[in-house]
Amino acid sequence: MFQVIGRANPGLVLLALVVYYCAFPLRGARWRAMLRSCGICEPPPVPTLGLIIFLSWFANCLLPAKLGDVYRAYLLRKHGGVSLSRAGGTVVAERIVDFAFVLILLGLAALAAFRGRVPEELSHYLELATGALLLAGVALLVIRRWEGLVPRVLPRRFHDHYARFHDGVMGSFGSLGPLVVCTPLAWSCEVLRFYLVAQAVGVPLGGSLPQQLAEATFVALGSAIVMTAAPTPGGLGAAEVGIVAALAVLGHTGEVAFAAALLDRLLSYWSLVVVGLLIYLFWESPRSHVARIDLPLELERARRR
Repeated sequence: MFQVIGRANPGLVLLALVVYYCAFPLRGARWRAMLRSCGICEPPPVPTLGLIIFLSWFANCLLPAKLGDVYRAYLLRKHGGVSLSRAGGTVVAERIVDFAFVLILLGLAALAAFRGRVPEELSHYLELATGALLLAGVALLVIRRWEGLVPRVLPRRFHDHYARFHDGVMGSFGSLGPLVVCTPLAWSCEVLRFYLVAQAVGVPLGGSLPQQLAEATFVALGSAIVMTAAPTPGGLGAAEVGIVAALAVLGHTGEVAFAAALLDRLLSYWSLVVVGLLIYLFWESPRSHVARIDLPLELERARRR
């Protein structure tokens, strides 16, 4: 396996890393549009939001239970003056959008990769994911249709927090254009990253280019679903197993499959740990003043208030 990695094309590996990091500005642009839709007139600029998302992913690589999302809401309050409740609502809405898009694209990729004949054991997992998506849709419908239902069962001191959370969740869907554009582009970076890694180590994906992209999509998004459900920080261990298992289902086994999984996670997990630690030390460390210098004047005033 390490011999295969040692023979990997370094240019393709570097390009895969660059493509992967291009997703963060796209996610930042989408998040900014969602913030504006839920009533935040002057959200932080796209580079700042992309950096906040990056730091939240870095935190998810170190902490279990996706606590990086909580850290993300805290950073938005710190650098944008947005309440934790409303920020958390936008994060929840974004997660729902991502889950829905990944599930739909994963199903289409599976049909294309297996030429219309999805294995029975795989179809069971897709059915479970579809059921979870339907439950999320029902929950959104309940929140929107019966706005006063939840406050009735909450203590009065939580009513304001829930109102801001409700505005963050429901208001985020007011601007469909950025959601429709940025979401596919961001996830295309994930797919293209694995495709380049597979090409670098010599994984024999399908013959034609569309078939190769379908198989890369199936592996990349399948491992993303596994990583989301895993209890370990950043899906450590589970995502690697998911990549190897997805490649095995497609008929790609042996040391090449293990090399692709390890190299892909080196880019998507361990690079986040290393680069994220450096960014945290220079941008978020209590001893650093870089964040204050880079903030626009109006955001600095909001932070002081």
